[in-house]
Amino acid sequence: MALKKLIIQSNGIPTEYHRIYDIENVVNKQTIIRVYSYVNEEERERDKNKPKYSIQTDTVYIAESEEEIDYDDTLTVDDAYEYLKTLEKYSGAIDV
Repeated sequence: MALKKLIIQSNGIPTEYHRIYDIENVVNKQTIIRVYSYVNEEERERDKNKPKYSIQTDTVYIAESEEEIDYDDTLTVDDAYEYLKTLEKYSGAIDV
């Protein structure tokens, strides 16, 4: 699962494919949702299919961002995507 919405990064690069990379819980303090943003879905596929242990001269652009929320050790990935869609940054995003 991922979200599709055009977001221009602070460096001017447009990204339209956003996936949750990680959900981290800092016990009794906070939950952090890490999002990787790609130029498009094809770039995500290229990143997913690249060899794990090889020298890559052609890198995939990934913009990483974090959203911090109150501690929630029951947060599922699906719930995290639903939460992201409530934020202005991802408002109007569609599930892909």
